[in-house]
Amino acid sequence: MDMVTIVGIGDRGDGAEPSWSQYGNAPDGTRQAGSSRITAATVGGLRPLWRFSAGGPVTGTPAIADGMVYIGSYDGTLYALDAQTGQSRWEYATRADAFERDMRVPLGISGSAAISGDNVIVGDANAVLHAVDPERGNVVWRTSVEAAPNGSIWSSPVVW
Repeated sequence: MDMVTIVGIGDRGDGAEPSWSQYGNAPDGTRQAGSSRITAATVGGLRPLWRFSAGGPVTGTPAIADGMVYIGSYDGTLYALDAQTGQSRWEYATRADAFERDMRVPLGISGSAAISGDNVIVGDANAVLHAVDPERGNVVWRTSVEAAPNGSIWSSPVVW
């Protein structure tokens, strides 16, 4: 799906910003949101906060930190969005050019980004790991992790 919908209950009321730094939310993959206000009693109050149309399908979960949401798309773009409004802050093109012949779609970024210190880290379908500056969207470093033809990073990086 190209459309991403962020849902919530509204203002948390405690001044805390939501955080979800990587796939599973933590290195041990607990998928726990901490002091979430979403419970069996409040789940009915969930509503769309905003929607964002990416340049291709999105299969990874968003990474969230410091008022920003980071979403990777099959079009090979890492998007940085304001967590409150959904407005785009920047886009980083990985230039991944792998193509899935059966599904007939590009496979730029298929996993989630991970936030580590001063970097947003994401892997692409050409087996390149990218570290991007979360403020401006500039590449900090990138490295190929597989020399074999058709090598790819399908999963989300986990930072420990």
